[in-house]
Amino acid sequence: CSKTGGLTDLIADQVNGLLYEPLDEKTLSRLIVELLTDEELAHKLAENGKRDAQRHSWPEAASQTLDIYRN
Repeated sequence: CSKTGGLTDLIADQVNGLLYEPLDEKTLSRLIVELLTDEELAHKLAENGKRDAQRHSWPEAASQTLDIYRN
């Protein structure tokens, strides 16, 4: 994921994604190869990404919004 906009608020490098500088094709290609060849890393990123996505689901967002109004 390119380090642009709000993406770095959601993506932690090597935790739930891989970050690179915008327009840095060499790093992007290296990261793609790394992801395709390192099964353990791919699994870790997928699991962490799934966990993080669930925290940002519509039901979770609605629950957090209700909590704000209730407090």
